[in-house]
Amino acid sequence: MRAKSASRSAALQGVLALVLLTAGATALAYTESQANNGRLLYLDHCAACHGRDLRGGPVPAQFSEHAGDHAFALAGPDRLPGLFSAMQVLAYARTAMPQQQPDSLTTEEYLELTAFLVKVNGLAAPNGAPVTTEELTKISVPHPAR
Repeated sequence: MRAKSASRSAALQGVLALVLLTAGATALAYTESQANNGRLLYLDHCAACHGRDLRGGPVPAQFSEHAGDHAFALAGPDRLPGLFSAMQVLAYARTAMPQQQPDSLTTEEYLELTAFLVKVNGLAAPNGAPVTTEELTKISVPHPAR
């Protein structure tokens, strides 16, 4: 009887751990409003180079200095190369994007853009709390093995 009780206890502990991990994962999120604002910002500031489908491509001629360069994918299997957390995405966007005028958006706008990228890549779910830079460090950007 004691072995059966210990087995149940271990199973319950496992389930509890899974629930806590899942709860922690869903707490890392953003608001729908942030993601929606980020989508609009993306269309205004990013889509010309990264594409409306976020799959990247050649930089258009209107950006003469960078025309013909390749804008990397922000969604899909080849997304966000070299970036492994949502915080790295935010930091890169802030220091390098838009390429012709880095750091030209507000902190809130960069957070909204990052929330949009988190959403389209399925990295976290909205939970009604605005995403913060601290939470972005906890959201990983997995890359498929090659």
